[in-house]
Formats: sequence, structure tokens, C-alpha cells
Amino acid sequence: MFLLIRITGIWLMLLAVVALVIDGTKSLSSSQLIWTSLGGQWTYINEKSLIATQMFIETKIHTILWNPFIYSVLLWPSWAIIGPLGLFFYWLARKRHHTQTFVN
Repeated sequence: MFLLIRITGIWLMLLAVVALVIDGTKSLSSSQLIWTSLGGQWTYINEKSLIATQMFIETKIHTILWNPFIYSVLLWPSWAIIGPLGLFFYWLARKRHHTQTFVN
């Protein structure tokens, strides 16, 4: 189980690096700061699932959760969300070193 979580974390970190390189390349070519939002990436990949997620959260959980919170997160750069999420998964499945304490 920890191996699967660790591999997921590594893949998410790699995806964040790829997104950062793509945004960096776009920024260099246009001579201005450009980033692709997480919502923009999600819309490009599968817009129907984004709409279904929005409807599910607004109808089953609460409308206020979507509009100020999740919507604002979807406006952030994709690499700024995916990277820390990958780091969290990697940290969660880290190998824990047990220290031995010796009593005199």
C-alpha cells in the first residue's frame, strides 16, 4: 500500500515538473508570465468530469464549498497544486527510521 502511495506521489511530482516546464516555455516565448490554471488543465483533459464534479459538490455537499473555495483553487497554476500534493503523498509513504534509545 505504501509503495502505491509513494509511486503516486512521484508521478504527481513529475507531472508538476512537466506542467512547470510547459508554462515556463510559454512564458519565455511570449516574454510575459503565463501559467495554465488547474481548472484550465482539467477542462482541456475532460470538461465533462469537471462539470460533473461541480454539480456533485453543489448538490450533495454544499454550494458554498464550490464557489469561494474550490473555484479559487482551480484558478491557481496547475504545478502549484499538483506538486505539493505529490510531495504530501511521497511524505506520507516515506520510510520511517526508528531510533533506538538506550537506557543506562
